[in-house]
Amino acid sequence: MKLEGLRQKLVRAARQQTMSEQVPYAFEQRILHAIRSAPPRDPFLPWVSGLWRAALCSLAIAAATGTWHWGQPNDPAPATETLVIADADLLEVAVLGDLPELEEALAEPPSP
Repeated sequence: MKLEGLRQKLVRAARQQTMSEQVPYAFEQRILHAIRSAPPRDPFLPWVSGLWRAALCSLAIAAATGTWHWGQPNDPAPATETLVIADADLLEVAVLGDLPELEEALAEPPSP
């Protein structure tokens, strides 16, 4: 189908139509005035709507993981090693940390 020929037929058909009285007087000017006098669109509107959607998705994920967590058994895994430290040794462990060579040096008696 030739597009130019189709366009020519459409233009001829439109020119043969008589003007209708159904369109009110100055309709085009009123529409253009309404468009021009509309308040400007907020440039942050797409960001705000996107962030609200992301917040709702985050809430849904948090609710799903919370539900999954509460559905798990409440038995913690047994501890493989229990460390019992007396109050006096607590300061030493906090200050010195895990220094086995220092402990060995302190445990050996001085050589004469």
